[in-house]
Amino acid sequence: MALMLLGYSALTHARSPQQLDDLLDAEIEEGAGELGFFPANSWAPLSLAAAIGVLTVGVAVGWWLTAIGIGLVTIAAIHWVFEYYVGEYAH
Repeated sequence: MALMLLGYSALTHARSPQQLDDLLDAEIEEGAGELGFFPANSWAPLSLAAAIGVLTVGVAVGWWLTAIGIGLVTIAAIHWVFEYYVGEYAH
């Protein structure tokens, strides 16, 4: 298993482009620019966790609450997936 992980790491490292962090003679200015996309604060994980809580309690209490929980989980998961396609942070 260790040899398999070592082989995978070696192949992945050989195919990946060299980063500025890897160069000993790199200057700080070379790394300037956009670093990437960092999402803003989101309430979607909290709403999904609450919906999963309702679903879990529904499994213990009854089918009617389970059905409500499934609906809430579906809505919360869709909201989390598509939250950057609508509203203030739309791309």
